[in-house]
Amino acid sequence: MKQPVPARPLPLNESAGFLTNKAAHALKLGLLRSFKLRGLDVTTEQWGVLNLLFHKDGLTQTELARTAIKDKPNITRILDTMEKKKLVVRQPDPNDGRTFRIHLTGKGRALTPELLECAHATLRQATRGLSPRQLGEYRTALEVIIKNLT
Repeated sequence: MKQPVPARPLPLNESAGFLTNKAAHALKLGLLRSFKLRGLDVTTEQWGVLNLLFHKDGLTQTELARTAIKDKPNITRILDTMEKKKLVVRQPDPNDGRTFRIHLTGKGRALTPELLECAHATLRQATRGLSPRQLGEYRTALEVIIKNLT
């Protein structure tokens, strides 16, 4: 009978999953810090929704959840908070009374350019020292990992 190969411990600093999560966490904290330094009362989750709506206003809650990779309760919570801050508004879909379309308010649209500046500055800081080729390879590697697991 063949003996199972003993599992070799995987140090966290060699784990692609751990390093990816650590990088994502660092990006999130860096972006949040940038928002706070400018006095912007927006979380990174709210920024993700604002950015999606900036590119395509009027998405449904389901479309936002799927694109932002959030479950229904999470996206509902985010949108509830954003409505209280008057960044978005829910409007009934004229073709489906059970569905709401999410739209940026004037306040949400006005904040977007400054939030975009923060996002670009954070990405420049995060990728400092990486060549365009390295960034391209990094994105390609991430896309392959995502494709392999979905």
